[in-house]
Amino acid sequence: MSEVSVIVQMFNSLSAEDKATVLRLLGLPAELTEIIDSETLEEFLVKHRFPYNEVCCVHCGNIDIKKNGHTKAGHQRFYCKGCHQSFTYATKTIFAGAKRPLDTYLRYVHCMMLGLTVRDSATECHLSKNSAFFLRHKILDALQQMHRDVVLDGVVEGDETYFSISFKGNHSRSRWFTMPREPHMRGERASKRGLSKEKICVPCAVNRDGKAISKISCLGKPSVMDIQNVLGGRIEPGAVFCTDKLNSYVGFAEQNEISLLQVHSKQRMNGVLGIQHINSYHSRLKSFMVRFHGVATKYLNNYLVWNNLRNYATGDANFKESVWNRHNAGALYWSNKWVFMHRPPIPLLAA
Repeated sequence: MSEVSVIVQMFNSLSAEDKATVLRLLGLPAELTEIIDSETLEEFLVKHRFPYNEVCCVHCGNIDIKKNGHTKAGHQRFYCKGCHQSFTYATKTIFAGAKRPLDTYLRYVHCMMLGLTVRDSATECHLSKNSAFFLRHKILDALQQMHRDVVLDGVVEGDETYFSISFKGNHSRSRWFTMPREPHMRGERASKRGLSKEKICVPCAVNRDGKAISKISCLGKPSVMDIQNVLGGRIEPGAVFCTDKLNSYVGFAEQNEISLLQVHSKQRMNGVLGIQHINSYHSRLKSFMVRFHGVATKYLNNYLVWNNLRNYATGDANFKESVWNRHNAGALYWSNKWVFMHRPPIPLLAA
């Protein structure tokens, strides 16, 4: 067993190119090079959640703690002398109660970076389809915290895009959900032409540094308050905000003291400034959504974050993957399957 550990450690010290070469010689797919890791789950969490080896209470932040035995799975348990609660390294993270090794999680994040479907990811990670779907949204729920910290500066372009309301996954036999209309076939047109209350509005904003913000706001055309709910406080006051001619952006810019440049959507440019980047963002977003054959509206915010951090953020796939893993090791998460399954079918932001 010690010889195997030495080999694994030597493999992990190689560059990405050398790892790919070794895997090709072994007849394995080279795209899986970055998921091989000799760390245990506890070592991974200690390194990223408690990087200075100063374990503190995850409930109250108190450093006056002591070891308190182990869980049935063999994980170290701690006891806080301040709030008198026990916890492990994984408490309040997506790894709480995890029954699978760290390798499964790393492999699944790699599958998400490749943009694989739930079924393909389940096959690759030896999971059931339902477990793969739940793990996908646990990861994306945790990444929402990273998305909420994004602030745009410099030249910022904003515009809204629309998706049809989808109740996919809310079945007629559910005890907690009643369909408000007759079910639609996939690809069926809305009953009303153009913008209407049958469309979900998603205000979006991007800058030139690879940062993006997008979130469900309202039904139909957005008001000043709808845009404020998504972008308020997330654009630096010194930024130049480029949009189309929608009047709501005028009130939003005035409320946030932002310099506003409005460009006709058919013009797209006004000198060196314009809305060509946000138009490109919308095109890439819609292309990304096609592979999922329809996304339930209650999960749409997660897919928006997935697109932003995978397709629009700067850096190569390996860098983004490492950022996801470091963030999710310490991101607070305490949801469960019941809460997950019963989130609002249309998660509109409060006015």
